[in-house]
Amino acid sequence: MRTPPHPLEEALRARVRLLATTLRPATVRQYQHTVRLFMIYLRTSFPDIRRPNQLRRDPHVLGWLEYLWTRRVSHSGKPLSAGSRAAHLIRLRKLFDLLADYAFPPRPGLLLGEDIPRPDQVLPRPLTPEDDARLQTELLARNDLLSTSLLLTRLTGMRIGETVDLAADCLRHLGGDQWVLHVPVGKLHNERWTPVDEQVCTLIARLRFLRTLPPAAPPEFLLPRPKGPEGALPA
Repeated sequence: MRTPPHPLEEALRARVRLLATTLRPATVRQYQHTVRLFMIYLRTSFPDIRRPNQLRRDPHVLGWLEYLWTRRVSHSGKPLSAGSRAAHLIRLRKLFDLLADYAFPPRPGLLLGEDIPRPDQVLPRPLTPEDDARLQTELLARNDLLSTSLLLTRLTGMRIGETVDLAADCLRHLGGDQWVLHVPVGKLHNERWTPVDEQVCTLIARLRFLRTLPPAAPPEFLLPRPKGPEGALPA
């Protein structure tokens, strides 16, 4: 015997079909996935809910938030990311808004702005000591402008923009074996003098030679400048 259609699911899917007239197919599939998840949750936790006007923020929608938080991604066994949960909530809130002209519309305020989680802040993973050593060895083995500039940045702790803006006479001799590097005004909003060792002095000497090769650097800068107003080191 065929199960009769669920009125709430039918209403949500009708709104997805309405959105399909202006959205890309991939986005429509995302809306369909949200509806499918929401109905799985309702059928499991609140099978008596049949129409949109029966929904309440507590317990139905707050339970949905918890459901998304505890739901596991099948291939990894991890919970949904904050971005995935936020996308589901934004799509469902849009569908609730589109149900305003339904015969039994949902109550306003079921989903609030503060329900949308902030995206996860993904920080770069630091290199292992072994990978760092291999990178250093590879940069030392190369004799090109970019690798030498990156080495200089690594050894001095400068930012990329500060390296790009180094003056041609950035290296100053204080006497004996003492040398300093003049770092121009950058993100820290002040210039500074950075003590450097013999290895850095060797890199500066190498860059002073490489800067004469095409594309040659302007007289006042250590490194070639891009033609645009802002840019990175040439590849």
